[in-house]
Amino acid sequence: MNKWIPVTEKLPPAEEEVLTYSTSTPWSFSYDDPHILVGFHSVKYDKWYFPTDSHNEPIEPTHWMPLPDPPKSAI
Repeated sequence: MNKWIPVTEKLPPAEEEVLTYSTSTPWSFSYDDPHILVGFHSVKYDKWYFPTDSHNEPIEPTHWMPLPDPPKSAI
C-alpha cells in the first residue's frame, strides 16, 4: 500500500493525477475538515489543480500519494 508523501518533502511528477489530502479547502466547514481529492500539480504555474473544483479556489494539499491501479477487467 502506498503511503502519504508530504508536499514539503517531494512533489508528484508534473501534471500526473494523484490523491491529495488537505485540511484547508475553501468549502470546508472548519479548517480541521479533511478532504481527499484527485488533482495534479503544475510545475509551470507552481499550482495545484482539481477537476472537481468548480469554484477555482486555491487548495493547498499537505500530502499526496499515487493513484491505485485500476481494477482488472471482469470480462
